[in-house]
Amino acid sequence: MIRRTAVKPMKRRAPVEEELVKNQPMPPMPEGVTEDHLIYLDELRLSGEINMYGARSYLANDFDISANQARTILIYWMATFTRRHPK
Repeated sequence: MIRRTAVKPMKRRAPVEEELVKNQPMPPMPEGVTEDHLIYLDELRLSGEINMYGARSYLANDFDISANQARTILIYWMATFTRRHPK
């Protein structure tokens, strides 16, 4: 006979992690990244049109930049999103 035991729910750690992120300084903006890129990505996210992991091709096409540059911009946008948009 298999004995089942109650599983304790995990404590949520997100608020602590968010506080740690908020207290860290903003990393320097990589060369070639502009506020226009970040605003574009913010608006694309809000539109719900795509999953943001696929935003690189949109960024490359709409700003006429290389896929590598679009990747750099997207990584920076993702890494700084919580700091730029505190709750």
